[in-house]
Amino acid sequence: MIVSEYKPMEEIITLLGDKKKIFLIGCGDCATACRVGGLEDLPKIAEKLRECGKEVVGWFVPFQGCLQAKVKIELKAVKNLIEEAEAILSFSCGAGTQTLVKLFPEKIIYPGVNTAF
Repeated sequence: MIVSEYKPMEEIITLLGDKKKIFLIGCGDCATACRVGGLEDLPKIAEKLRECGKEVVGWFVPFQGCLQAKVKIELKAVKNLIEEAEAILSFSCGAGTQTLVKLFPEKIIYPGVNTAF
C-alpha cells in the first residue's frame, strides 16, 4: 500500500494558480485507505476549494488510480466534465497521477497529495 497525505491547502491553491474550473480524481485503493482520495474525501476537498474561489466541476474515484487501462474505461462516464475543467487535481499516489498525465496529455494535472512511502 502507498501511504499519502494531503498537501496543505495553501500549496494546492498556489499550484492551481489562475485555474478556476477544477476536476478532482481520487483512488479507490490506497488513497481511500489513507482517507485522502476516496468517495468520502473528495466532497470535503471540493468544499474547501470552493471556499478558496475555485469551481469544482466534478470528481471521480476510479477503482485503482494506477491501472491505466481500467482508469481509461472508468473515466469515460465523466469525460464531458473533465473536458470542461481547466486542470485536474489528483488525489492518488505518483503512479496514479502519472496515469492521468498519460490519459489526458492536453490537461494540466496537479498532485493534491504527498506520497510518504
